[in-house]
Amino acid sequence: MGKLATAAVIALIAVSALAQDPNDLTGRDPSDTYRDLLWRPNGNLGLDVELRRIFSGNGIGSPFYISTEKVRIDGLLNDATGDENALTVNYEVDKATDGVTSGIAIYATQTNVPDTDSFLRAFADDGSGMTEKLRLEVDGITFPGVGTITPNEYPVGAIAGSETVTWFGVPYVRSYGIMGDSQIALALKGGDLSPVSHSLNAGYPVVLSGGEGGRWIDVVNYADPSVDGSTVTFRYYSTLAFPPVWVSTTVTEGVEWQAATSNTATALSLAEALTTAISGYVAFFSWGSSVYYFAFAPIMAGHLSTTALASGLDAKQAAQGDVRIERMLGAATGNETAATIEYEVDKLTSGDDTGLLVRQINSNSPGASLLIDGQVGTSSKFSVSNTGHVTADSLQLDASLRQWADTVTLADDSVTDVLDVAMTDGSMIGGKITYTIAGTDGTDSQSLSGSVTFSAVRKGAAYSVAIAEDVTPVLAESSGSSSLTDVWTMASGTDKVTVRVNADSSLTTTSLSVRYQLQLNGSNVITKK
Repeated sequence: MGKLATAAVIALIAVSALAQDPNDLTGRDPSDTYRDLLWRPNGNLGLDVELRRIFSGNGIGSPFYISTEKVRIDGLLNDATGDENALTVNYEVDKATDGVTSGIAIYATQTNVPDTDSFLRAFADDGSGMTEKLRLEVDGITFPGVGTITPNEYPVGAIAGSETVTWFGVPYVRSYGIMGDSQIALALKGGDLSPVSHSLNAGYPVVLSGGEGGRWIDVVNYADPSVDGSTVTFRYYSTLAFPPVWVSTTVTEGVEWQAATSNTATALSLAEALTTAISGYVAFFSWGSSVYYFAFAPIMAGHLSTTALASGLDAKQAAQGDVRIERMLGAATGNETAATIEYEVDKLTSGDDTGLLVRQINSNSPGASLLIDGQVGTSSKFSVSNTGHVTADSLQLDASLRQWADTVTLADDSVTDVLDVAMTDGSMIGGKITYTIAGTDGTDSQSLSGSVTFSAVRKGAAYSVAIAEDVTPVLAESSGSSSLTDVWTMASGTDKVTVRVNADSSLTTTSLSVRYQLQLNGSNVITKK
């Protein structure tokens, strides 16, 4: 073969090698591929019932073990940083019409099961050996050391259940999930220990509960002498009765529960005693050496306390749960609403209907108790107290009539700014101020009440203002001979007019102020002083 022919053959072979599919073994020499091949050494006997490890062709072991009947994965997660998974399932769903999809599906054909059959079991080694943490069985979900959730307790329905309970004499369906709003997940947070949502069903109302389980008991040292004969009390607010009442139940060590052989065993004994003593709408369980609870309506509050010292038993407190609607209104265009209540009223003959009902069960509040508080940031703009007192920055009756109220501290016989009214070019405004000026010298007091009417217009940089007393102010005073007079004025400023007052008392006042109500015939911005 000539040199040119030989070169052409070599070139063809090279081009063929480059064009070959890297995933295709056809025509490849075994010495170039055996390291990438997987095999299961078994003396050339093939697959059998024994789980055997899969190796690469050059003897490197994989985490996979297979037999004719089973598969096992032994992974090693040892990356110094970052998340790792022993098994990951990634898949995409793009179905045209219908059909159920599953990331992992487990099908069990149970012909002869002499003992418990578990679909799934989860273990963890905390340093003292493998301990079972979760077991999924045909009869329910078991949390070893805590208890079992069975279909009888939680009616089956995907991963949720429900039951009908009565609150204030009204039946509703309470629903709860095993995951998501899980009792166990909430317990581990040490705070909100009750299911967080209730669902509409069969015409019953929707009820949202933020949780009543803000306290729990830690068994710190079961052998501490303080535990002997100690008591644990669960105090709760029950709406089973109307009006609602506080109920207390106490269990005593050595009687209803025992300081057992360990902190964990003691916690389990205490949880069982509380569960026995309080039946119905509260569930107690131990998790390690701690005793938690979650309560359902009509139990509206719960409080665990103990007589043991902190060296033996310790009562912990966490923030109570609440119900939140957290939304980001960020659409570039269009109207958006964080929460909407929309319902239809079609009543046959009689009965009231209410769009929003706020009912405070317990009015024993040492601080400010507000039924409603509307805030911008952390600044309250509108509130309603539990006594029915309404507080607002202003009251707008329509687009051109608004009302304000405020109190301003005055200096005796000195002009004091009371409020500003914003004025743009062409503004025409007017209004009325009803006021009371109150002063005292610590012995005698004065009260001067009256009203003033004002008007203002702006043309370019020129302002025209007018203000006058409507009638002669009325004075009441305790000394029998003291006097208190006032003069109201207006002044223009930059894009505003300012209402001012000078109050002059014959007393040597230690306190002097004006309380006023402003009615503005306009939509101008008001700045209080």
